[in-house]
Amino acid sequence: MGKGNTYLKRGLLVLFFVCSLVYCTMAQVSETGNSHSLTIGAGSQTLSDDILSVSAEKVLTAGLQYSFTSNSARRKKSIMTGFAIGTGNSFKDQLRSSEFLIQYVNAFSIFRKNGGKWKNYTGYSISVNPQYLQIDDQYSWATSVSLSLYNSLSFSWKKSKMYLDLSVPLTGFGSRPDSNLAYKGTATGLVYNSFSDLAFTSWHNLKAVNISLLYKAAVSRHLYFTVGVSYTYKKLSLDSDFTTNGFGIGAGISYRLR
Repeated sequence: MGKGNTYLKRGLLVLFFVCSLVYCTMAQVSETGNSHSLTIGAGSQTLSDDILSVSAEKVLTAGLQYSFTSNSARRKKSIMTGFAIGTGNSFKDQLRSSEFLIQYVNAFSIFRKNGGKWKNYTGYSISVNPQYLQIDDQYSWATSVSLSLYNSLSFSWKKSKMYLDLSVPLTGFGSRPDSNLAYKGTATGLVYNSFSDLAFTSWHNLKAVNISLLYKAAVSRHLYFTVGVSYTYKKLSLDSDFTTNGFGIGAGISYRLR
């Protein structure tokens, strides 16, 4: 518990530091229009799971993410989908992780400088985020369906743009294996069970934060190269505990339609 809170505090400290840096380096132009983005990423997670008796197991991950974003002077909407797979090597039977995410964002500009030098969007996100763990023929999962507070700060200079995003779950539903027993069965049954018997979640049993910093450099009028870093912490407590915290890096392309 104390260790998890330490990771959470560190993540928030990083957020405040980057916000201060962004405030001091605000630029001149903001982006509007619709864009498609594709990102390839890699990272490291530290996982703990009571069901599989996993404690602070490090897992290396690789993933792919697609997003569609619509920006205007007053509003930001986006939908994102992605997955990441990972493996750890400290167990005799190797630990494997598979994580999936679908997220919808709807946010409004609460502050903008004349001329569009920078923007801050605040709103909400709705996400579906199941994660599956496997050791040999035993499975566990941590599924969360969450309504989150979302904030995005963006600024631009010359042909470059930067985005700082934060999301914190407020309420939703979650699922963990029943009776503290690992699941043994088919993949179809695993997915079905991971969305069965969803329980109500709020800050008392789901503590999480996601922070990402994205840099975009123009290659042409419509095409951008992107690179970013992210930090994620999540602890889901439903009869048994599941905890993950990790850092990731990613690179890709973004195509603006107009």
